[in-house]
Amino acid sequence: MGAPWWQCLLLQSAPVILTARLVYQPIDTRWAAGAEGERRTAALLVPLRQDGWYVLHDRAIPATRANADHILVGAAGVFVIDSKHWSAKATVRVRGGRLWHGRADRTEQLRTATWETQQVARALGVAAATIVVVHGAEVPDGKITLDGVTVVGARRLQHLVRSLTPIPGYDTERVRQLAAAADRTFPPYTS
Repeated sequence: MGAPWWQCLLLQSAPVILTARLVYQPIDTRWAAGAEGERRTAALLVPLRQDGWYVLHDRAIPATRANADHILVGAAGVFVIDSKHWSAKATVRVRGGRLWHGRADRTEQLRTATWETQQVARALGVAAATIVVVHGAEVPDGKITLDGVTVVGARRLQHLVRSLTPIPGYDTERVRQLAAAADRTFPPYTS
């Protein structure tokens, strides 16, 4: 007599279930790592509020599916901060004019972050700069600048922001107005 019907069904389904798990797990893992990087960056930015910085997290870029992880507005200007959570098994470095994390070329991610910053700058009518914060992987000397983008190790983010030079004309009221405009223009992101 053969196996019960449910065992036959389970045995026939196992390869499909296993295949689906292998195909979909890396996507979920990358998303979870990215979300963890954003949460960690958000925690690092909270203390900067006492220094007069306004921080907006996970903001939609209108008419696109893109989002800015963090928009930071203060006396030193407007910054779009992109969070990355990369493996500590490899180091971040520049080679041949490109950003590498181990053997992975991350240059396109800088371009995407730069595009997001351009959208914020255009909408607010001011200059804005891009900062990419790396959690996990080591950034030699704590900071790298490539193509106008500052790539900084997470441990150095607060120091970097606090060391920025104020811009003439970015007084308390101007900063408040820019932050309010950013809040209106870039609503919270919903997927």
